[in-house]
Amino acid sequence: MLKRIAALAAAVGLFTAGLLVTAPASMAMPEPSARIACADGVDPTQLPGPTTKRSAPGPVGSVVELRYSSNHCAWGRVRNVACGFDCGDAVWTDRAVNRAEADKGRWEGLLGWSLLNPGEKSGYSLAYNDNGPIMRACAQIMGGAGREIRCTDWY
Repeated sequence: MLKRIAALAAAVGLFTAGLLVTAPASMAMPEPSARIACADGVDPTQLPGPTTKRSAPGPVGSVVELRYSSNHCAWGRVRNVACGFDCGDAVWTDRAVNRAEADKGRWEGLLGWSLLNPGEKSGYSLAYNDNGPIMRACAQIMGGAGREIRCTDWY
């Protein structure tokens, strides 16, 4: 009886494998970026249509950017930092219900907080859903006067 079950399982496995190998191209999976819906904590490198919506100058020629994808995800990116991981350079986003709440200091902060990788002069935070709320990107960057926090305007 066990031999028959094992043989049946093997046959099903081979049959399934054959279907996967011979599936028509029309059934192929779409590109990863087209399949990923915006959810909190998504890797932004997999998102479609990234653009910069806001930017702010940082110390020593660095730039803080609020990036946005066509599926309503937003994330922070920092570029051209002088020190990177060794100095604790980091990037994140803040999210508020609307501008009035943001102006009152009411927002979720440090979303997707990420330290830059060792040896890198730029980095990004995780992406968060921006379908309705407003967001901004912030970064902690080592500058001439020590660590400075710079943020973009809300978008």
